[in-house]
Amino acid sequence: SAAQKAGRKAATRRKRGFWIFAIVLVVAAALGGGAWWYGAGPGAVTTVPGLAGSQPADAEATLAGLGFTTDQEPTASTDVPAGTVIGTDPGEGTSAPNGSNVTILVSSGPAIIPVPTDKLAGNDEATARAALEAAPFTVADTQRRFDAEVPAGTVIAALGADGNLLGDSYGELQPVTLIVSAGGVPDVVGQTLEEAQATLSAVELAGVEGTHDFNDDIPEGQVYQAVPTTDPIRPGDSITLNISRGPEPVAIPNVVGLTWDEARPQLEDAGFALSYPPIGDIPGTGGLLKVTALSPNGGTSAPRGSTITVSLGL
Repeated sequence: SAAQKAGRKAATRRKRGFWIFAIVLVVAAALGGGAWWYGAGPGAVTTVPGLAGSQPADAEATLAGLGFTTDQEPTASTDVPAGTVIGTDPGEGTSAPNGSNVTILVSSGPAIIPVPTDKLAGNDEATARAALEAAPFTVADTQRRFDAEVPAGTVIAALGADGNLLGDSYGELQPVTLIVSAGGVPDVVGQTLEEAQATLSAVELAGVEGTHDFNDDIPEGQVYQAVPTTDPIRPGDSITLNISRGPEPVAIPNVVGLTWDEARPQLEDAGFALSYPPIGDIPGTGGLLKVTALSPNGGTSAPRGSTITVSLGL
């Protein structure tokens, strides 16, 4: 009948409505559960922040505040100072599960690597530089110094950043300074001031006029002493040039009127060479002959070592 048909249709609609409602409930529950799973539940994630350049304790505090656990891993670095955070694992910007572990990478400074000591002191500069760069280290500007015992162009030493000699190991890419010999300082004794200055200038040293002093060995006007003003001596440094005034003048003893035996020792002790007649060397005449004249005259001065002419008579 029509009434029965209407009843069946109504029942069908009620069943359909029930299932639609049930489906809506299931979807809503799923969405709500998903939101909880990814928002506060086990599936929740947090973005790892950038921590490079911070101190490890500060990095730990930041990560702990975001719900992460942490540990630290020393990591060699030529760019980041020792004790400073390099980064993290997982890295900055990574989405990591809440409560997961983040490793803080802390710089331990440059990796320590072997120094090619057999290629440094005693080798030429090019050999030493190539060995250091291959290690690898960073070769700074070469320092040159004068050393009479080491040939020019030969490495004297290799210094680290602290100015001390390199040992068997050193930090990767850290600076190394080569000390290279410029050879010995030229000997300018016996040259004039102008000659000595030109000689020194040719090796990048400055000759500075010093004192003028008496000297028994070096003629007047010549350098008798070259005195360094620095130790060690490097190109650009100064050398003081002391100039000879020749032998120091001394007083000529006034021995006119004395016997030759009396006068001769006084003149020789004063440092003079003597020129006299041959008769003065005949045995037995010294007590008889007397000094009649001197040239230069007694009582004047003459350079030590110069010759005094002596006249003898009875």
